[in-house]
Amino acid sequence: LGNLSQTYDGTAKSATATTTPTNLTVNLTYGGSANAPTNAGSYTVIGTINNTNWQGSATNTLVISSASRPQMSLALTRTNLAVSWPYANTGYTLQSCTNLTLGNWLNVTSPAAQNVGGNWQVSLPPATNAGAMFYRLLK
Repeated sequence: LGNLSQTYDGTAKSATATTTPTNLTVNLTYGGSANAPTNAGSYTVIGTINNTNWQGSATNTLVISSASRPQMSLALTRTNLAVSWPYANTGYTLQSCTNLTLGNWLNVTSPAAQNVGGNWQVSLPPATNAGAMFYRLLK
């Protein structure tokens, strides 16, 4: 069994298997499920061969590590708030919320994030309300 150390990105993470002789069909299960896991964590992987001439199994652990979270930066200019995070951290969506207790987070879809100086950046106009505005990145 191989490919047992991976990093979470929201997609299914499957182990690989090699056989001797080669090209035998290996049925993989992850913690008892036939579906490859999508969340960070540790999963017992069992690879089973059930062929007319060959039989066997192997067990190991697939570890899906939490992805490093990007450092978000805020910079206030005279007219805008620039929200930035490293360009290497692709796939994140900027969200905003006016009340942390209610937690009604909304995707910031306009303006779209741009590559500025090696960072993703969203330049936001001043808020139309006088209340607080909170931001986070979600993947």
